[in-house]
Amino acid sequence: MSAIGMRARRLLESPWMNNVFRVVAIVSLLVGLSVGARQYRLTSSMTANNVATNQASAQRAEPAGADRKALDDMIKAIADARFLPPAEAGPAVSKAMDGYLAARAAADQQRQSNPLPAPPSERCA
Repeated sequence: MSAIGMRARRLLESPWMNNVFRVVAIVSLLVGLSVGARQYRLTSSMTANNVATNQASAQRAEPAGADRKALDDMIKAIADARFLPPAEAGPAVSKAMDGYLAARAAADQQRQSNPLPAPPSERCA
């Protein structure tokens, strides 16, 4: 073995180097535990954010069916009014428009009362 190889072997087998390896191992373990704990907290936060977003989205989407039906009814009333005498057409269209506006207001209120949560970049640190 060469002189450099002998020095390297003595250095690696020395008690001092043993302690260095132990310190590096302990630091690596602590860093790994810290990263794991942080990842666990982030995953929990993301899960909570997804659940809250899904619930709010479901509550916000709920009135869309009634909103859409009222719009369809209004369009049908306008289309049907073409074949009615003017005295009957006006009230039918007004009633359908009022129904649509009421359904739209209810849908808007439902959406406002169920805001989407803040994005994960703001909630999960």
